[in-house]
Amino acid sequence: MKQITILLLALSFSAGISAQIFTRYTAVKTGMSMREKPDAKAKVLEKIPYSEKLTVNFYSDSVIDITTEGITGKWVKVTYKGKTGYVVSSYLFPSPPPKQGVTTLKAYLAQISTVAGPAVTRKSTEKMGEADFITTLTKQLYKNGAELHTYYAYEYNSDAYFLPEFSIEQGFLLMRLLGEYNDVMSPADVLPAANGKKKTKYGECNYEIERETYGPVKTLKYQWEEGGYYVLSFTLMDGQLVITSSGGV
Repeated sequence: MKQITILLLALSFSAGISAQIFTRYTAVKTGMSMREKPDAKAKVLEKIPYSEKLTVNFYSDSVIDITTEGITGKWVKVTYKGKTGYVVSSYLFPSPPPKQGVTTLKAYLAQISTVAGPAVTRKSTEKMGEADFITTLTKQLYKNGAELHTYYAYEYNSDAYFLPEFSIEQGFLLMRLLGEYNDVMSPADVLPAANGKKKTKYGECNYEIERETYGPVKTLKYQWEEGGYYVLSFTLMDGQLVITSSGGV
């Protein structure tokens, strides 16, 4: 009886693993190649358009890594128009990518979800010498679990965007698609392999990247000056990506 129970549990676990399929969306403007085999040289079965909805099997028989534009992903099995093939996971988003005309993170949140009730605002007073300055923190929750936190203080402000299920690599690709910070992250940029700097029309932009010991990016940060100092950072927190844009003088 014990052996039968163990066998049934093993079969149940195996079935559960094979049933791990997800919905994802293509995020390649020029279209994504679905190949016959998990190989960049394999026959192309379909050219999947931008923002198409796919059924993805992340527990397929493929565990082959592939690096493109500095981002390491895996070949995953997908089903599209009745055909089954392989695509690179790096360019699959958990939410639809930006539509035409959506060029800011705030507009992107409005595209992929609706707000979950009114925003909550908290104000406080900071005393600096003889003057009092009001600081304001506003939090807006969205129905898909995303959040937007906006903070205003004396000569400083920041916006923090919480995106469930996104990785830092996907956040990097998302920002390229939006073009909100094209001066520091152009559509042609690849994910940095190490810390460095680049020239912008306003001067120099420094970037820092930190990776986990097993590969994925842990933090990514850009810092530059443009009449003040600005920081664009990407971090992971409890299964969600946090993109923070801040600036001051």
